[in-house]
Amino acid sequence: MNRYVQQIQSLAEEVIPGATQTYSKGHQYFPKNYPKFIIEGNGCTVMDHEGRRYTDFICGLGAITLGYRYPAVDEAIVEQLTKGISFSLPNTLEYKAAELLIDLFPYHRMVRFLKTGSGATTAAVKVARAYTKRDIIIKCVPGYHGWHDWYSCHTDKDLGIPAGVKDLTLEFKYNDIASLEKILKEKVNEVACVIMEPMVNIYPHFGFLNKVRDLCHEHGTLLIFDETLTGFRWHVSGAQHYFGVAPDITVLGKGMANGMPLSAVLGSSTVMDQIDGGCFVSTTFGGETLSLAAAIATINTMKILSTQRYCFHLGKILQQELGTPHHIYGHPSRPILRLERDDDNICSTYLTMKLAEAGYLVHPGLLINICYSHQQSDILGLAKAIRTITNKMNITELGNMMDAIDGKPWKAAFKRY
Repeated sequence: MNRYVQQIQSLAEEVIPGATQTYSKGHQYFPKNYPKFIIEGNGCTVMDHEGRRYTDFICGLGAITLGYRYPAVDEAIVEQLTKGISFSLPNTLEYKAAELLIDLFPYHRMVRFLKTGSGATTAAVKVARAYTKRDIIIKCVPGYHGWHDWYSCHTDKDLGIPAGVKDLTLEFKYNDIASLEKILKEKVNEVACVIMEPMVNIYPHFGFLNKVRDLCHEHGTLLIFDETLTGFRWHVSGAQHYFGVAPDITVLGKGMANGMPLSAVLGSSTVMDQIDGGCFVSTTFGGETLSLAAAIATINTMKILSTQRYCFHLGKILQQELGTPHHIYGHPSRPILRLERDDDNICSTYLTMKLAEAGYLVHPGLLINICYSHQQSDILGLAKAIRTITNKMNITELGNMMDAIDGKPWKAAFKRY
């Protein structure tokens, strides 16, 4: 790292907690030789502050679905920029974007736009509580729903959360329908909603998601699918279409606007009418027009180009190229690599560092996000680099790897209890 970048990092650490706005981007969670700042992106490549270019498989933590500076999206943003960004009254793009989402998610009839996935999941939970007049939330593990109290009370980042909040959020296990049934029977008429990602790392067992929905409805509980990650990646109409299961409320975010900040809560008119009643969900920037224009352009582009099928195809190639002994699994558009070594964290950190040296950015958690701008040559190049590095790792002592990563193996930004 050159002196200029080191100086910028030191200055950032003085004025920003962790030198970034997002835990998962913090330099302390990456290997020592990993790039510290990204200043430019184009397609599937990015350039760091030292002028080095990389093929990016982090893709803005999944927010980049088409690619950096994707022409159709940028053109829509620039056109809207000439008209204005935020106004004193609603803009017509609000209902145009809402109608587009309702067309894609026909089980829902109304939309509320927000800015972040965390804000949208919290709004969804609040609406469910208002509709059912119940307090308890059941969340599925594994799963991530943001930084607000009702979720983060079950992590080690729980300072600042009032006592008692944790008692209102309970947990059941993915693919374990009995664990959900047990809670619903114990908390009869107390559970407002079940919130879950339709899929995280592993596929649902046959009929699991249908059973979750049926159990919820049997107990008068709303089912929320948090599709912040799966929406527009698994299918343009979300994982709910992919798996054929309709939730009561859907949360969307990340790739909906190809990197522009936008999220949404979708539900039936009856459920969403709570917002027009006594349930307070309001934000000045929900109707910000650059992000809405970007979302409309992104979604229409996805529909025309079938981006999900393309990314799925590239992911399948990667899975086939690696396979055993690399243990690559998950949905092909967001595959996950696992290294079954004596210490996964040391090995994954070392692999991430060496991949960056080879020109590929992969998060130390070894989640691989594929966007429409990736080409088959990028996938084959990544697979070759992984094979080459892991073959050398097979004869490299853990102590030598620890020295190479400066004794700082990767760890998750926070622990879930």
